[in-house]
Amino acid sequence: MRAIRRRPELQIAPHPAVAEPHAAREPCPSIRVSLGHRPGLSEAAEPLLVLASPTAGLCGVFDGLARGGAETAGGQAGIRSGALVAALAAREAVRSRTDLLSVQPRAWHASTEGSDRYVEQPPCGPRPDFTSELLAAMQRKLAEGGAGNSGVKSRLTQTQPATMAAAWFDLDAGEVTAAWAGDSRVYLLMPASGLRQVTTDDLQTGADALQSLTEDSPVSNSISAGTDFTIHERQVNFDAPAVLLAASEGCFSRAATPLHFEIMLLSSMNGALSWQDWQERLQAAIEDLADGGATLAGFALGWRDFSECREAYAPRLRRCADQARDYDARATQVSRLRQNLESAAAGLATARQQLWDEYRASYESLLSTGVRDVSRGTGRPPAAPVAAGAGSQSAGSESPP
Repeated sequence: MRAIRRRPELQIAPHPAVAEPHAAREPCPSIRVSLGHRPGLSEAAEPLLVLASPTAGLCGVFDGLARGGAETAGGQAGIRSGALVAALAAREAVRSRTDLLSVQPRAWHASTEGSDRYVEQPPCGPRPDFTSELLAAMQRKLAEGGAGNSGVKSRLTQTQPATMAAAWFDLDAGEVTAAWAGDSRVYLLMPASGLRQVTTDDLQTGADALQSLTEDSPVSNSISAGTDFTIHERQVNFDAPAVLLAASEGCFSRAATPLHFEIMLLSSMNGALSWQDWQERLQAAIEDLADGGATLAGFALGWRDFSECREAYAPRLRRCADQARDYDARATQVSRLRQNLESAAAGLATARQQLWDEYRASYESLLSTGVRDVSRGTGRPPAAPVAAGAGSQSAGSESPP
């Protein structure tokens, strides 16, 4: 894993363009989930999907941290929270450098049907150090966020943080490179080995994927113009076919376990009839699970069609369901016991009130008799205490009343 740190003075010169043509073939189908911008709940930018060629592309998600949503700024696009401003700046920075991924062949054009209508195509460009270029682009975009705007917006671009996770793939080379900052993740979903996390969460506690579902662990590294941040990079090899996904924290943070997030991905696929149908089912499943915002973007890599993909993952779904069966049974039992406990607690409260209602009349029967109130208040401060042996009276004498 490589980490690249943002410094305000960092300047990276552009690389010369280098042509790397690919043989024309059918592009990889895309997967996209977005619950939309929900002020106070979701400060995420729209997912990013870019195909540089039929065998190379990028997917990414950009999530403004909730604590950055307190302040807002107005503009031509309307009122936006500071967290959303940061997320949009990060997305635009990544999008602005997708020309560096590879060269699209002249004879190839991305599909505009179904889920792929959201897929963009970059201009031709070289393949330099893409992560370093992203870092420089983010620095520029964050700085531009306050340009020409006095007051609130300029301050927001200095203080509001966002997370990001992006991944670009080279199907010919069998490589995936992930870049991230924060707790958004990149996954590879393999037919045999299942869901594999490519990124490492930036959390102050160092919690693993299971612990982070129940522990409140603040993000330790996020994208902001006002502070230094680090973009991590990890490159892995894989054997196609596979599914590449980038997901914001809202997609997986409400799953019972990390295994259950994979089961959600596979079960929605197993019931679908097409790539578009899988995307719609996945959108519905994540919307039911998430308590706020969630975004997901990805590509199906190296599959001839959806039927082949669905059949290849069916055995994995059965294995995952078998693994989770004991946990699910216990979880169901605990849920039933909790419901019974809540019902019993409500019954106990009712019985307690009924018992008091029956007992109260006799218990309070004497409280209805008359009461005489006697109080003493002279309005003068109390006399000072007299020390033992003081005064003119002899020992053993008494003072008059």
